[in-house]
Amino acid sequence: MLLCGSHFLLNVQDLESYKKDNTITMFGVDYTQTYFVGEDGFNDPIAIANQFPQKWNVLFYAESDKYSIEKYMLKASVTYSLSKIEEVNKTITSEDVKSRIVNEIPEGKLLTKEGAEKLALSKHLKGETKYGVIFFASEYNKITGVGYYYAVVLDIGNNSVIFSKKLQGKTGGFGFRNYWASTFHDSLKQFRSELKKGIY
Repeated sequence: MLLCGSHFLLNVQDLESYKKDNTITMFGVDYTQTYFVGEDGFNDPIAIANQFPQKWNVLFYAESDKYSIEKYMLKASVTYSLSKIEEVNKTITSEDVKSRIVNEIPEGKLLTKEGAEKLALSKHLKGETKYGVIFFASEYNKITGVGYYYAVVLDIGNNSVIFSKKLQGKTGGFGFRNYWASTFHDSLKQFRSELKKGIY
């Protein structure tokens, strides 16, 4: 992986190695950077801070058929290593959430692709497989009914970025958890579709 300015340049050799490897470690979804757009749609910041990041991250186990990382990342097997991101999500306070419940995101505050890559590298994630993936939820927009994520695929041993993607999905389902979980499910489907088409 090469670094030019603030942009990571995809190394073709790294990408081919990633495509041939049948295993990956899933680190979970980081909600520390999430903006919640549409003030009327997020009226319980305490529950959002204390409950929902954990409820969303447990879906990989609770509904593994629907949220199959193997299926959507085109891998034969996945190792789950969620503890570090679970601990990070536990640091989110209701005041953090309140400060990010807005009708319009302040200029320059929304997480970028480059920002997601840097955050992923700063965590120095460890795993038993060569490659790993971490997701960052950047925006849950009640006004448009869309959730946005960044997926960052890492070479764990070298702590380098293989590639990253901006993903989005539509809201759906009953209850707050399911309504926003639908956006992650859609995002996984987008990830799989683009990988199958060779879009990295």
